[in-house]
Amino acid sequence: AEGACVGVAATAPVATTGASTRVGWARWGFSPRAFCSAGGAPGGSDGGDAHSGGEAPDSERGSDAAEQVLALALQKVPEMGWSDAALVAAAEELGLSGAAAAATAPRGGLDLVEAFVSRCDEEFEARLASPEMLEELAPLGVQQRLALLVRARLEMLGPVLRHWPQALALRADPRSAPAAVAAVARSVNAMWIAAGDTSTDLNWYSKRAVLAAVYGSAELYMLTDTSEGHADTWAFVQRRLDDAVSAGRTLSEGLRAAGLGGTAQQPSDSSGAANAHAAATDGGADGTSDDDAKRQ
Repeated sequence: AEGACVGVAATAPVATTGASTRVGWARWGFSPRAFCSAGGAPGGSDGGDAHSGGEAPDSERGSDAAEQVLALALQKVPEMGWSDAALVAAAEELGLSGAAAAATAPRGGLDLVEAFVSRCDEEFEARLASPEMLEELAPLGVQQRLALLVRARLEMLGPVLRHWPQALALRADPRSAPAAVAAVARSVNAMWIAAGDTSTDLNWYSKRAVLAAVYGSAELYMLTDTSEGHADTWAFVQRRLDDAVSAGRTLSEGLRAAGLGGTAQQPSDSSGAANAHAAATDGGADGTSDDDAKRQ
């Protein structure tokens, strides 16, 4: 079980920035061990403490056991996929029955996928406030920040990328739709906040809808990307953000021409509908930063 977590780090995608090459989320301090640490995953203990009498009530011991089953099953996903077999194997390794696996994850692989996504989101949001991430985001314009954040979140799929099509199929189940939508909404909201968004009007919704579309399309693109370090996926993300900015500018120009978005002599970046799309950047598609845009 210990080796399973170590193996996750070894299979993470390589990210290249400038002259430095770092592995996946290690670039910002992400730890694959977070996926197998809840409830005291095997590797750091003999796996029997959670079931050894003590003073803990039955409900607490049951919760700990469920967390251990999920944690160990997540370690087995890279080899066994999002399957009931992974859950049963984890339960048996912990000295529990197959019935315990069924009780832990009654929806089988779907519960396993949601556990993985939840743990990814928790660690991602925690790392957004890390000094390393803040330092890397500080000199960038909003569009570049979003590209970096989308990349950081997608890189967390590295250990299970081979089985991610199966996960997407499971999440297409109507039973999972509310949780899947909520997870994406939570992620893109965290990205926009980290990128510096402070909107409180209707653009708040439009910005997140645009970024959710960019993230979703990049997630699918990544599944068939065979380029080194997923370089083609990161270029795809940048193009989609550029497209969003271009669409917003075109709409803004159309509104001004119709006399609905300010005068042509004094274009307004805050015109309602256009800002819903153009908000993917405060510095424009040419990559200029916020400060550069203000000086211009």
